[in-house]
Amino acid sequence: MEKRSELAIGLLSFGGFVLIVGFTLFIYPDTFTKIGTFIKDLVDQKAWSRPPYPLPEAASLFVISIGVLSFVVASVRLVAGQPWYKALQDVSWGIAMVFLGYLFLLYAQETIRARLIPPMFLIIGGILIVANVLFRYFYALSKGLVR
Repeated sequence: MEKRSELAIGLLSFGGFVLIVGFTLFIYPDTFTKIGTFIKDLVDQKAWSRPPYPLPEAASLFVISIGVLSFVVASVRLVAGQPWYKALQDVSWGIAMVFLGYLFLLYAQETIRARLIPPMFLIIGGILIVANVLFRYFYALSKGLVR
């Protein structure tokens, strides 16, 4: 039964990903053209330049949607009776993706600069990793699995 629920969750994740890609391209149909133009401009200028509209907005929509999908997958894992730590990993991934999408949105609104996105994302990533390790450790400690 565990194998079937894992397969179903994998298919749910893949189907959700395809849906999100399709939805993002539906809302922002010229995304690939803009990406190509942006990369060409970066190569020609040999310096960082602000991505053209709507790339930051499209990235924000895509990444936040992936985060929401992670919350859905975590819920399905719990309902399917899978181990709680797998759901916790999905929730952590979801939080990280929603946070990254929010940073992209702030960048699109010119509230923050691009150079602030990596360190802020690394900070939230580090917090989530430490929290995951602590949750698993204290759970194992409460069950007598570690001393």
